[in-house]
Amino acid sequence: MCNVEDVKFLADIIEHVPLPLRARYTFSCAPINKKMPFVCTMFLKYARQYSRSEPTTFDWLAKQISWPFEIPNTIMDLVHLEEVFDCLDLYLWL
Repeated sequence: MCNVEDVKFLADIIEHVPLPLRARYTFSCAPINKKMPFVCTMFLKYARQYSRSEPTTFDWLAKQISWPFEIPNTIMDLVHLEEVFDCLDLYLWL
């Protein structure tokens, strides 16, 4: 079940993106951790791509997430990889 505050948070992120109501609702129910700024940024980029009817290709996605990755050396590098995983999971969910 969606948390109303989470839905409102995501709806506020994409408020300025021209989307049909059904798509806006679907995006707003996405399973995103709102405490991860990189994931929220990718969420907005996905919504913009969708609103422009542009495909989310491998090349586009690889550029956005800086693929290929270096081996993580710090906890922050590992946290970033977790955020990238969440972005890819969001892609599959949408």
